[in-house]
Amino acid sequence: MDAHLAIHATLFTAATLHILRPLRPDGLARFVERIVGRTRSTFQEWRLRAHSRRELARLDEYQLRDIGLSVSQASFESAKSFLER
Repeated sequence: MDAHLAIHATLFTAATLHILRPLRPDGLARFVERIVGRTRSTFQEWRLRAHSRRELARLDEYQLRDIGLSVSQASFESAKSFLER
């Protein structure tokens, strides 16, 4: 068991050191752009989900039937958090 832990700790340390190595300025800029882009797209997706679920909650029974949903299905979907898919 000790040998297994030692190997695991060595692999973790090597992986951590690889991640923490200094980035070149252009590499750092690309990394920051990628993080900012992903963050922005995540927030946009959350806003769209929240908006869609609010709109779904406003539909009446006849409108729901037109789009092929029951009242209970619409209620279930619109009650979800914006974080849930």
